[in-house]
Amino acid sequence: MMAKIGVIIPVYNVAPYLKRCLDSVLAQTFTDWQLLLVDDGSTDGSGKICATYAERDARIKVIHQTNAGAAAARNAGLDQNTAEYIAFIDADDYVEANYLAAMFDALQANRTKLSVCGTERHNADGSVELRATMPATVMTAKAVLTCLIRGDNPITSGPYAKLYHRDLFRELRFPVGHISEDLAIMYQLVAQCDRIAAVSLPLYHYCYQSTSVTVTTHMTIAYLDYYRYYQAMADYIMATYPDLRDECERQMTLRYLNGWRNVLSRRDIAVTYQRALWRWLKQHRAYALKRHLIPEHERFLRATYLGRRGMTIAWRLVNKLRHLGKRRCQ
Repeated sequence: MMAKIGVIIPVYNVAPYLKRCLDSVLAQTFTDWQLLLVDDGSTDGSGKICATYAERDARIKVIHQTNAGAAAARNAGLDQNTAEYIAFIDADDYVEANYLAAMFDALQANRTKLSVCGTERHNADGSVELRATMPATVMTAKAVLTCLIRGDNPITSGPYAKLYHRDLFRELRFPVGHISEDLAIMYQLVAQCDRIAAVSLPLYHYCYQSTSVTVTTHMTIAYLDYYRYYQAMADYIMATYPDLRDECERQMTLRYLNGWRNVLSRRDIAVTYQRALWRWLKQHRAYALKRHLIPEHERFLRATYLGRRGMTIAWRLVNKLRHLGKRRCQ
C-alpha cells in the first residue's frame, strides 16, 4: 500500500548527526510514511548507518549513488517516491515528533498543496541562534513570494520545513551541479499554489555545521548561481505582480550592492564573478536611485558611477583612511 508521505533525506558524510535525524523521523506521531535515504557516495560510514536503520524498519529504503551533490540526491528521491506528499529533511538537521502530523493536518484542513512551518536555527555548539515562527494562517502565493524575495524567515527558499503534494514536482527537478539549487525552483513550486497553509510552531531544527556546502563553497564563478536564480525569481514576480516591482528592485539592488562590496574587500574573487555583479548592479541602480528604494545606501550606490575601476580604487582608499584613523585613535 502506498504511504501518505515520502520523506527524502540526502546523505553525504554526516555520520555524527545522522542518527539524531533518523531517530526524529522514527519518533513521528504520524506513522504513514516512507523514508528514502539517498546515500550520495558517503565515505565516513553514513551509508552503513542508513543500512542499519533500513534493516530495523521496512518503511526505510536506501538509495546508493556516486557523489553528485544534494540536488542530484533529492532528485533521486523524487524519482523513487511513491507517496502522495513529499517532505525534505537535511541529514544534519532534525524535526519535532509532530512535524509530519502538523504539516499534514494544516495542508488537509485548508485544502492546499503546500504547507510550511516555523524553524529553529542552531549554532554549531547547539545553542539557538534564531527561533522563527509565524501566525497559523493561510497565505496567498503572492504573500509567500514576497517573503522569498525578501529572504524573510521562516519561509525561506530551502526545501525543508515544508510539505508538498507530489504534483508540484511533476515538471520540476533541482538543477544539478549548482549551488542555491533550491532557490531555482522554490518560487516555481509556490507559484503553482492558490494558497499555502502555515503552521506557527518551529517544528524543524536547522543545525549550522562548519562543513556544510554553503559554508565551505568559496566565492567563485559557481556563486553566480545564487544571483542568476534570484534574478529569475524576481523577474517572475515582477511579471506576475507588477505592484511588487519596487520591492523586487530594492532587494535585487541591495544584494548586488552587498555582493560588490564583498568583491571590493577581497582580491581572490574570479574576474567573471566581478564583471557579472557589476553588470547586474548597473542594470538596477538607476531605478533604485530614482525611486529612493535604498536611501541608507544611496551614497555608495551613486559612487558606482565612477566606473568599476574607479570604484575599486575609491573603496580601497576609503578603507585605508579608515584604518589609519582607527590606529590614531588607539
